[in-house]
Amino acid sequence: MSDSTQLIWAIKTSLVEYISALEDGTITVSGSAEQTPAGFVYSLDAERSNFDTTSLEGTMQFQGSVVFSGHWGMLNVDIRDPEIRIQGTQGILSVLVGGVLSPATLIDFAQLELSGVGSAQDITTRLTAGGKSIMGEQYSVGQELSPLRIAVAQS
Repeated sequence: MSDSTQLIWAIKTSLVEYISALEDGTITVSGSAEQTPAGFVYSLDAERSNFDTTSLEGTMQFQGSVVFSGHWGMLNVDIRDPEIRIQGTQGILSVLVGGVLSPATLIDFAQLELSGVGSAQDITTRLTAGGKSIMGEQYSVGQELSPLRIAVAQS
């Protein structure tokens, strides 16, 4: 896979709208992540990925961070360095947490339901228990998040 392969994901549109409406709400992107009208864009770390474009299985490691904050520091959600593991028509999106006072670790954030990677189709995402622990109690396990798209560069 090429370094120009991207993960494009709005994460949760209602969360973006909520944070944007808060008096002190901020959305901060860093690393190689960027915010676009289509959603947040993370770039592929090809060296840390082992996705097989023939079998459409393996791991894609993306880089960057999107942090949602508000309520004077009481709300802080960091979607950092997403990793996608795909096998068949199912997948898991994990994000990196910790790393300041504890070792950084991957937490399964969303279950993916897909019928093919490499096309322009949207991939359904549903919150996992680990994702709920990051997002907060107002969300439920299995709740649908914004669909994501993997833009696979043609080489």
